[in-house]
Amino acid sequence: MNLPVPKIPKLPEGLKRFFTTMSATVLSLPRRRNDAASAVGDTPAGNGMAPMRKLPQPRPMTQWILMAVLAILGFALCWLAYAGYQLHKSTSEQNLIVMHVPGFDDFLASRPMPPDAEPKPKADEHASASAHASASAHGSASAHASAAGSAHASAHEAKHAAKVEPRSLIEHAFGNFAQFENSRAEFPLRKREAVVAGVQPGSPAQLAGILPGDLIVSINGKSAGFLWDVFVQLAAKPTNTVELEIKRNDEMSLATLTAPAGAMIDTNSSGLLFDLPEGLHYMGPNDVTELARQFSGRFLEVVPNEWRTEYAGNVDVYSQQLADRISEQSKFKSSDPQYLRVEDVLVWQHENFMLALEHFTSEQRNADNQVGMALDRLGNAVLATAIAMLLVLLSGVGLIFGRRSH
Repeated sequence: MNLPVPKIPKLPEGLKRFFTTMSATVLSLPRRRNDAASAVGDTPAGNGMAPMRKLPQPRPMTQWILMAVLAILGFALCWLAYAGYQLHKSTSEQNLIVMHVPGFDDFLASRPMPPDAEPKPKADEHASASAHASASAHGSASAHASAAGSAHASAHEAKHAAKVEPRSLIEHAFGNFAQFENSRAEFPLRKREAVVAGVQPGSPAQLAGILPGDLIVSINGKSAGFLWDVFVQLAAKPTNTVELEIKRNDEMSLATLTAPAGAMIDTNSSGLLFDLPEGLHYMGPNDVTELARQFSGRFLEVVPNEWRTEYAGNVDVYSQQLADRISEQSKFKSSDPQYLRVEDVLVWQHENFMLALEHFTSEQRNADNQVGMALDRLGNAVLATAIAMLLVLLSGVGLIFGRRSH
């Protein structure tokens, strides 16, 4: 049976050309894939099969080592930054440590005194201990001792303590103490007759025949019927001989005090003893020098050498602030709790200065230890960072040579 052959419609000329081009492209794909695989190193196709790409290869060991040492380097850098911060913190805390020396107000606060008994001194009258001194401490100390009741301004000139020797500062301070003691004692001593209470054995007074109960009328021709006059005239200009006019049992006589060879007659070396009111003293220039020497030998010598100027300047400040209270202290009796004694001031200042110095030294020692530990950490961190950077360099070089060998 013959079936009719269907008539296939003819394609337009444009579609025919399109399908012809697509057929040629599809048929050429195996060849193009084979060429591309051989170009990139793929495994060539076999037996008409499509070419297969090479499986991804694991990273070389040098890459893993490089990544590890980079991580170590990062850790070392973090450690280095932390160590640097710790060092900065330790040094900053060390620089903030200062020595807090108790001031004269602290001494007053330590005493059982009514709050309204002591007016507060002006804050700008006295600077730190290292800002009060006198370049001519020896001369000014003598001037303070002999000129009782003089103006305080000349005694309180602020100098730089670093330019003055500690012993000169101490002597200048004792000049202020003399001014304080003499000014407080002046009025009572002007009312007390110069009756000899006793003589020191072997002294010029004993050798001159002076006896207890004698009244000293004049010294070297100048009237000296009261204790204040005797002290001032004996201290004003020490000489080798002093002529005294004395009254004994309503009879007047002369007595000459003669000092040993090389010595001078003053309030101490004369050998005359008087009955002074309790708590009152007179300090002449020689007393200032001798007491300053004794104080330096007993107290200043136990202070570390690098702190002696600070210590002496602090004593000088105390002496100036005490001298500012002359008019106030003249109103008190020795039994009053407000009555200030120089020896109490000096002992309290020394004890508290040494306590403050001990506390400061302890803090400084702890701060030095902290800085030392921070420096050790920083050194270890720098070493670890350097080693890590060296390992990174070696790993990078190994990776480069490994790639070249392949």
